[in-house]
Amino acid sequence: MRSFLYPLAAISLVGFTVSALVHIYSSFGWSFWESDPTAVLHIGAMITFVPIVIITVTSMQEVPQDGIWKQLLRGLPPWIRYVGYLLFVYAAVNFLLRQFLFGGNAVNDSNLFSSGWLISYGVSAAVYLSLAKTKTVVRRCINGHVVATDQSNCPECGNEVLNDA
Repeated sequence: MRSFLYPLAAISLVGFTVSALVHIYSSFGWSFWESDPTAVLHIGAMITFVPIVIITVTSMQEVPQDGIWKQLLRGLPPWIRYVGYLLFVYAAVNFLLRQFLFGGNAVNDSNLFSSGWLISYGVSAAVYLSLAKTKTVVRRCINGHVVATDQSNCPECGNEVLNDA
């Protein structure tokens, strides 16, 4: 699995960059490409995001619901999570403003889609880079119990956490 993390992170970062360019261009009413880029960026978003869903469903079954993102992003600095929150809020506000103030047209559609792509590609890149930096998907103690990221000892047995750096 690890051999795919860096290529998927690279695809995610390229997708994020292209999505940001499409978003900036469409914010000014310009078209980034002569043809419509939505199909390519939609497919790329699915290629990078679906493995995260699979990893989460298969590896995070024992993790409490409120700790999944902390486990997935524990290999990155804590401020990355807040950048993700800001990006989500920006996309929601952008959607509301574009949809209700400016109505629908092709350039506006690119702007709406690109804010969603920014979230998808940004989250994908963050998760892949985090997983590449950690040895395991989920932190566990010596006995195999799941341990939250903010705990140094297992709450069930009291044993120390295995090194996952």
